[in-house]
Amino acid sequence: ALYGYTLQEARSAMNAIGIVLNVIGTVPVNDPDLHSKVITANPPGGSWLEPGSTVSVELGRYTEPGGGGGEGGGGEGGGEDG
Repeated sequence: ALYGYTLQEARSAMNAIGIVLNVIGTVPVNDPDLHSKVITANPPGGSWLEPGSTVSVELGRYTEPGGGGGEGGGGEGGGEDG
């Protein structure tokens, strides 16, 4: 399985057995350690592949959690007594 490999590690491992690695995109991850690492592979690890086959992978994309929004303003509602 390629999960958690860097692109370079995954490509080296696949090239060694005659498999072509194709990056098809990125997926959001919550763990900065998984940024730019293989998250999904198709076909999945353990599948039988002939030399020359292609494995498509998606890499993790970590983005820092954004700051929360500020407090919303509520106004004092006033009415005139008449």
